[in-house]
Amino acid sequence: MRTPSKSCGPACGTSFIRVRGADRCRRSGTRIAVAFDHVVGLVTVDVRGAKGFAIAGKDSKFVWAKARIVAKNQVEVWSDTVSDPVAVRYAWADNPVCNLYSRERLPVTPFRTDDWPGITAENK
Repeated sequence: MRTPSKSCGPACGTSFIRVRGADRCRRSGTRIAVAFDHVVGLVTVDVRGAKGFAIAGKDSKFVWAKARIVAKNQVEVWSDTVSDPVAVRYAWADNPVCNLYSRERLPVTPFRTDDWPGITAENK
């Protein structure tokens, strides 16, 4: 897994930055674009829209998000309930419902753009 730069996650800016799992993310208004340099052609299976994305604002509270493929290696993520998004997660669950694949039918791996501590962080 890639190591995120210190500028990723809550500081998701207006230019593309490196993130874990995905290759880059960029915030544009109320949406975050996620790009995959290692994937040639993104597709969804079962349904037209991309499933399995969550988005959060500065409050660190994730909600299910809408997502759509906007370029051969880029997905745009948003939620009507998050007006100032700063982080995206994909397939970040024990048994995720997700449907994003490369054109070779290899699944996109789970990723997160944040570095916030998880709910089990204190159980070390």
